Amino acid sequence: PRPTPEAREYPEMMQVLITYGTPLDIVKDIPKIFRGKHIRNSAYYHAKEIRLEADTPIIGEVDADFIFGKSITVRYDQTLKFISLK
Repeated sequence: PRPTPEAREYPEMMQVLITYGTPLDIVKDIPKIFRGKHIRNSAYYHAKEIRLEADTPIIGEVDADFIFGKSITVRYDQTLKFISLK
């Protein structure tokens, strides 16, 4: 897939996409994600590091590696792909 909008405008930073909605809403937006278009019910951030903390374990994927835990830190050091599977 293509990068999310504006991802290349901030060198040395990753663009983080957080979606708000039902799993069905997210599935409907998958074609837009693959075309690099903004999707509804979402927020875009740029960061060198993000930390996710939750009361219940988070399940996700970063660069083809599955991650699991109540606290997850992702640092920019190359092109990353992150998909939350909660």
